[in-house]
Amino acid sequence: MDIDKIYDNTNTRISRRQLIKIAGILLGSSLFPISAYAKNPDREVLYRKIVSDLKMTMDPDKNQPKDVWATPEQSILIHSCYDKLTKIQRFVGFANFNYIDFGSVVYFAKRERKTGRFFGTTPERTMPFTRKEIEFMRNIFELDARVYGFYGKKVTFDINQKINEREIVNMIGHYITKGSALDKYNMIKKSIGRLSDDYGNEIILRVTSGIRNLAKQMRLFYRKAIRLAQRPGETFLYTLDLDNGKKRLTEVEQLREKYNFLKNKITELEKRHMAYNLKKDERKDFLLSQGFHLLNLSAASRSLAPPGYSWHGRYDFDIGIKNTMYRQLNFDKRFITTPLFKELFTAGYINLADLRYQQHNGLGVRFEPWHIKVEQNATTNDLEQIAKSNIYIPKKDTIE
Repeated sequence: MDIDKIYDNTNTRISRRQLIKIAGILLGSSLFPISAYAKNPDREVLYRKIVSDLKMTMDPDKNQPKDVWATPEQSILIHSCYDKLTKIQRFVGFANFNYIDFGSVVYFAKRERKTGRFFGTTPERTMPFTRKEIEFMRNIFELDARVYGFYGKKVTFDINQKINEREIVNMIGHYITKGSALDKYNMIKKSIGRLSDDYGNEIILRVTSGIRNLAKQMRLFYRKAIRLAQRPGETFLYTLDLDNGKKRLTEVEQLREKYNFLKNKITELEKRHMAYNLKKDERKDFLLSQGFHLLNLSAASRSLAPPGYSWHGRYDFDIGIKNTMYRQLNFDKRFITTPLFKELFTAGYINLADLRYQQHNGLGVRFEPWHIKVEQNATTNDLEQIAKSNIYIPKKDTIE
């Protein structure tokens, strides 16, 4: 709608009241598109273009020539930190782990509490982080992620960031911040109406990931790196030098020798049931125990933002499908082919600008059509501090 055209076509003088009314219509239509907008053929054409471009979308897990890899020692530290973070997650519960702060995680690890898992009759317990592990996690957090190819903005600058439990809403296992994020989710949920699959089953919208504090983002980033463990086929590759925050071209044979020197560290991980936990939790083998393997940090960062760089640490959230066969496409680029995304996009309820990571973006991140970008509302309180005593721990009064 163009105010100048309205003035020219009517050939009449518009009063101040009429002008304010028209401006209100314009603002309202930009937030909640009118029904005629849903019939705009341009959006159908753009949608078909996005779908056709899927075949050209880069596989984020595929190695690239300039990728940066973790050294053998860093690869072992990543496995160890992941293992201890996962134990904490089992102890506090999946939902609570989304928002507890890094300091609380370190505190709980020291307490060596039962996680709820048993190895025969032996209960699993949380394990304290070593000084080297804490230093490593801090270095990864503080490192400029552009070193290994992630060009998104840093979002969180305090490793001990705390999230105010009163400022988040439970969405069945995940949380959304009150204000802009919750308003946007409610708008999306209201706009889709009743959607069905090919068999007439109603498609139910769900939040597949919401607020994530630093500890959760660390675990996810390390988890992705571990899932990409492999024997590098190159003669030389870039490794991460944490002493100066840069990458270094390194001969693979030297890395293999270093790996052999650290086999006792791998044996320690095996004694902690690393292989069992990976198989049970991730359906993934503990490949470090099967010979020389390294972790591709660049490839991991294309799918999971490094700690401190995820907008889930502030307001963004992911949407997906709770039921029907389409739930298999959650976190898959083919999510755009689901009735949910097609309805939201072609009807104009979400736009390309609503997606944090679009197709062919220059941030070094995969295409994420499920990731909804949220801009902070001026009335939304920022993430605030909560005391450790306010964190809900299931059955904490009965834990030894």
